[in-house]
Amino acid sequence: MKAKRERITNWVISKAVHDIGIPANITGYYYMIEAVKIAVDNETAVSGITNNIYATVAERFCTTARRVSDSIARAIAIGWERAELYTLDSYFGHDAYNAIAMPASEECIRILAERVRLTCEKTDVETVFSKHAIASSNVKNQDLATRVLNELAVPAHLKGFHYLADAIALAIDDIDIVFSYSLSKVLYQIIADRYNTTPGRVEYAIRYAIEACWDLGDLDALKSWFEYTVSPWKGKPSNGEFIAMIADTIRRRLD
Repeated sequence: MKAKRERITNWVISKAVHDIGIPANITGYYYMIEAVKIAVDNETAVSGITNNIYATVAERFCTTARRVSDSIARAIAIGWERAELYTLDSYFGHDAYNAIAMPASEECIRILAERVRLTCEKTDVETVFSKHAIASSNVKNQDLATRVLNELAVPAHLKGFHYLADAIALAIDDIDIVFSYSLSKVLYQIIADRYNTTPGRVEYAIRYAIEACWDLGDLDALKSWFEYTVSPWKGKPSNGEFIAMIADTIRRRLD
């Protein structure tokens, strides 16, 4: 029961951070998730955010509290520009769309933590995820995903190419599927069921395809989709990051 509750909490936190427009390809996204998680577990932690929350997040990510603070503040500012007005309104109130009303980091974390607590009290994550078990991404999404993978020079003969196309197509339709607590229990399982294989093999095949893309793909094409995250000293993205960044960019270009 405890594990299931933790799974619900992590999923709801990821969804909340995504809802307010913070993109998954910046470090502030992950710092924010950890900060909200700490605030959910300990309501009093927000009152001493630098010492209690930022210091803990910094320790987990091997960085400094100052960098955590700056990254979260920047993430919130980016989210404020990207998120839908009605979404910000639902989280922060009727004046949320005014730039002057943008909450400080401490207030934003506190509000999200309160929202997560209320949501978790009445959310059954299995019910939320169950629709994905029978979901099939539409042909348009599949075509868009396939075109991007070809542009990035992901070898089309690899199984991971087809698994990635399905994963991205599903994420275009519902980005929340990427932010589930365990990709292997949701997204990979859906793809595994389609191809009569296992989530572990899906994960490995996708990882191998991404490695091939990162080693052999066109650098300009990679930069056009992954922006500043592509550089000689940065490693390849995780499976979830790769899928989320492409799906999110496609969604924004379609808007």
